[in-house]
Amino acid sequence: MGSGVFGVFAHSNVEIVYAKDSRLPCLLVTEDMMATAITPRPRHSPFPLWFRRLHSWWFVAQVAANVIAAWFIIRLVGEMDWAELGLGLLLGQGFLLSVWLALGGLPNVARFISVLLVTMAGALAVSDQSSLNPNFASWVEQFSQVFIICLFMVLLLHGLLLPLRGLLGWRLDFDPAYHAPEKTGRLQVGVLHFLGWTTFLAIPCAVIRLMPREDFVEIATVCLSVCAMTLPVAAACSLAVVGRKTWRWTFFAAVVFGITLAAEGFIPGLVFDENFLQFNLGIVAAVAGNLVVLRRLGLKLFSVVQPAVVLAALQVNPVSPPHFHGKSTLRPAVNAAGS
Repeated sequence: MGSGVFGVFAHSNVEIVYAKDSRLPCLLVTEDMMATAITPRPRHSPFPLWFRRLHSWWFVAQVAANVIAAWFIIRLVGEMDWAELGLGLLLGQGFLLSVWLALGGLPNVARFISVLLVTMAGALAVSDQSSLNPNFASWVEQFSQVFIICLFMVLLLHGLLLPLRGLLGWRLDFDPAYHAPEKTGRLQVGVLHFLGWTTFLAIPCAVIRLMPREDFVEIATVCLSVCAMTLPVAAACSLAVVGRKTWRWTFFAAVVFGITLAAEGFIPGLVFDENFLQFNLGIVAAVAGNLVVLRRLGLKLFSVVQPAVVLAALQVNPVSPPHFHGKSTLRPAVNAAGS
């Protein structure tokens, strides 16, 4: 602690500033990427903080644009030989929904309802084939099956990404101030983590069982194989865009892309037997195209788990020292008897 107005103790990406007249530290974040979310929230405001930000409404508009793009993609796939590329684009959009459901802001119920509505809108866009299904009952049956498959894959990828939120405290948002800091520490596994993770993995398993019994095994196998092909490429591409050390994650994404492309040649042709390169390029285009735009508006990957140095600084001794300290003084004796 310095002798001036403030005493500063710097560690990693966090500065702990002590006021001269106070023993409580004031914590300042000095780096915006993968920083601990310790910025205080505004208390006196009729609306939440995100409601007054431009990036929030841009995010909503971009989600609507993706739904409209899905409508055009399914028609281009039907008219041209771009089935694998179109499938990759649609799966990349579904992966982004899973990422926001797992690492995004807003309460859990609000995120789930939002993703449910967007998935329903996407299923409507994909299944709106009035020329192929003039019968309304046939269209409803097609829409319900498409919606179940889309919701199953979104919730399955969400369940696989959820440990990043609970164990590492990762969040993908525009401002750390939207999230309260956590003091549990990294990789602190509890009973609630296991219960929550198994519950969120059981939900997609229950959703896929809504499919007809005669097609249940085949559809479930196809969906699982497609998710296994999508997750490595999409996750590595996301880290290359929003990660802290971009060039390292970019190299990692290129390696994962090559390994996945080579491994897909040995997978039995459950969905398609060729054009794996177009399929993976569609995933990269959907994921990177959306995240690059949002990154320009401030989207970042950060952790809300406070580092050990911050937790140690917050543990202030509750017992205050006395205001007056007695000092020993020497008084000369008047005489030997008086002393």
